[in-house]
Amino acid sequence: MILMKTVKRFFALFLAVVITVSLCACGDNSYDENGLKTSKFIKSESNNDYVYDVYEDYTIITAYIGEDFRVSIPSRLGGKPVRGIGENAIGSSMLAIDIVDIPKSVVDIDPSAFSGCTTVTIFTVASGNPVYKSEKGIMYSKDGKTLLHYPSGKLEDEYSVLNTVQKIGDYAFANCEDLFSVILPETITEIGSYAFSGCDKLNKINIPESVTAIGSYAFYECQALPEVTLPSKLKTIGEHAFDYCISVKKLTIPDSVVEIGDGAFMRCESLSDLTLPSGLQKYGYQVCSGCTLLKEFKIASGNQNFRVSDGVLYSFDGTQLIDFPYGKYERKVTVADGVKTIRAYAFYRDYQGYEDENDDNIESVDFNGVEKIGAYAFANRDAIKVVILPSSLNELSVTAFNHCMGITEYRISGNSVYQAVDGVLFSADKKTLIAYPAGSKTTAYTIPEGTEHIGDYAFSYSMNLIELNMAKTIKTVGNYGFYQASAFTTPVEFSSSLESLGEYCFSHCMGVEEFNIPANTITVIPKGAFEVIDGAYEFVIPEGVTEIGDEAFRESGYLAYIEIPSTVTKIGDRAFYDMDDLHKLTIPSTVTQLGEEIVTVFDESDPDKVTLYVDEGSKALEYAKDNNVPYEINKQ
Repeated sequence: MILMKTVKRFFALFLAVVITVSLCACGDNSYDENGLKTSKFIKSESNNDYVYDVYEDYTIITAYIGEDFRVSIPSRLGGKPVRGIGENAIGSSMLAIDIVDIPKSVVDIDPSAFSGCTTVTIFTVASGNPVYKSEKGIMYSKDGKTLLHYPSGKLEDEYSVLNTVQKIGDYAFANCEDLFSVILPETITEIGSYAFSGCDKLNKINIPESVTAIGSYAFYECQALPEVTLPSKLKTIGEHAFDYCISVKKLTIPDSVVEIGDGAFMRCESLSDLTLPSGLQKYGYQVCSGCTLLKEFKIASGNQNFRVSDGVLYSFDGTQLIDFPYGKYERKVTVADGVKTIRAYAFYRDYQGYEDENDDNIESVDFNGVEKIGAYAFANRDAIKVVILPSSLNELSVTAFNHCMGITEYRISGNSVYQAVDGVLFSADKKTLIAYPAGSKTTAYTIPEGTEHIGDYAFSYSMNLIELNMAKTIKTVGNYGFYQASAFTTPVEFSSSLESLGEYCFSHCMGVEEFNIPANTITVIPKGAFEVIDGAYEFVIPEGVTEIGDEAFRESGYLAYIEIPSTVTKIGDRAFYDMDDLHKLTIPSTVTQLGEEIVTVFDESDPDKVTLYVDEGSKALEYAKDNNVPYEINKQ
């Protein structure tokens, strides 16, 4: 009898080992409590219903392309178990999907996987799934502590979250357009990113005292929400958490809050009163940009990091001007004594959608003893005409006055870092042209000889400039150097001094008909450098260029001829994408690296289709075949 029991125990142990080994062999060890384990990527594939990435141990679905209104995720694809659903994979479908079924094999679902699926009414999860479960069509974590996905097509105007839930997951209620009211239990401690974004009818929600964190974009575009009372234990408010909550009139922030993220209350255009908490340690950029009724900041007593003077927010020691209230009406701004730094975005104007004349009222600024002006500090302030920079200035961000379309001149004197020449801002040695006034009425400008560098954004948005003469001494053009300087039509002539061009340097220069770049000067046509240059008919890429960057000529609609030299070895993603008049493109055999969609694949009968002219045995020929691009073999 004892022998029989021993044999049975041995057999049971043996069977358990066999089952464990079998599970490992089938790939069940590809994940653990931390999620999917790292696995080697093999290839991307597709069938009639899905696009998916195949890894050594599993498959991840990246897009649903089928036509069923009930999407039943398969357990296997590409000969591997389906373990994950990727970013926006199901939400990218244009179908009115009704039901989504999750098998037990899926253990990793990107929070945004269903974002945009506004018609889903039911999520189902197979009972054997180790990570997820569903109840009444709602998806939860297996332990029920996180509400992951509420079906946004569910026709309910009020919902009470179960009191077992501790976290509202990322995107959990996103785009639930029919919800008017959500009741959260006192068990909730965290509201995830995008949790209620796009709930544009939501006008009532309680945020329990137990909540300590509100994620990024959590209530983005909750346009009907009239009032928000934040809980006394709250520590962090994520970036853009209440952005576009245009009906919020009252916002109470408890002293427990230590961090307010970038753009947290941006475009809350009904908000007129805001008191920052005593515990605040970190205040993001553009927190209240676009709050047109907010005329002053207030701060609770006891804060040791910030202070408010005349409604303006400063660092506690007064050396940094942090934020200027968006609704403060002040035509002439005088920076307070002691301020050394104007922080990035401090006076930024969120001009889109706000055309009231009082929205852009700052006409002049007395910078006093300021030493540093940060990125986009005065961006989009079109009412400023003349910028008089102080002699104390030693650091000016290249985007400090970005898109200030009214500036007609820069002035500065007695400064060791900068100088102004005929209203144009240069470095002190005049080797770098830093900023051309975008609102200058002058239609012709000659860059002085001796200038070696055109700085980032230097001529961006110069809409009145028609004639530009390039100095022969120019060595570099910075990123966005001439971005949207769309009026100037004179040929761009570089000399042999040229060494490099920056990203998007001539993007949207739609009037220029001719670009001349000498051979053996630059080695890279960088990303977006000549996108949307609709004035040019042909472009000769100079000898010596080895790489054509991503989107280099994208959407240059009138470019019909491009010459690529034999020195080029790499062409980036979408380099010649969506170019209607480019019907023939010769790619030399020296090109061994070709990115995704270097040209648009038009229908064979489309008059805008492009034909690649390639050499036998070349990478370009291989690319054309693999991507169904029309091609012809070059004659020897």
